[in-house]
Amino acid sequence: VFNQAEQHIDQETLILTLFLLHERSKGIKSFWYPHIQVLPTTFSTPLFHKENYVESTSVYYLTETMRQSMSEVCDLINPKTFTLEDFLWAYTIIDSRGFKLTDFGTTLIPLADFANHVSFAQEASLCSKGVDKQTNRFILKTTDKKIQAGDELCLKYNNELANWQLLLYYGFAIENNPFDSILLEIKMDPNDTYEMEMKKNAFTKFKYVE
Repeated sequence: VFNQAEQHIDQETLILTLFLLHERSKGIKSFWYPHIQVLPTTFSTPLFHKENYVESTSVYYLTETMRQSMSEVCDLINPKTFTLEDFLWAYTIIDSRGFKLTDFGTTLIPLADFANHVSFAQEASLCSKGVDKQTNRFILKTTDKKIQAGDELCLKYNNELANWQLLLYYGFAIENNPFDSILLEIKMDPNDTYEMEMKKNAFTKFKYVE
């Protein structure tokens, strides 16, 4: 199943998704019950609210592709204890709240996953220091930014994320996002190498592609 599903979802994410579903099914008997209880039950991502997004946009198309992929993975697993919607919930938890750590791969870290996103590191009130190899503990430290009582605690999630990426994976967008970009699909005749080269040069010149 894992080999067949790999074209749709990486093994780490799939294993964690299934583990989370299994632990949730155990209810109060699960060691992770307190953490699972405070996880969101719904999301604002397009995967759950496709009807709110305009057809023919990149986010709409990518959402369609993702949902179809997850549906195929679910069919491969042939679950008896959870539905496709349950699977999408667990997948979104892992995908939107997981930390990718060098020595541990994708990891869910209770409490650390409650921090929200900022575009620039200097705006963050928290920063990840990874895992201390001596204590085997994840280190999350405050930055030099002054924190007042009641302030929101924020991390810089990832590299420079465009709004379509933030929307697709996290369910929000940032006004005046300095890293914003759009996806353009340009049809080209593969037999016309001159046309392909001209269009590529034009987009590169105006920094539409790298």
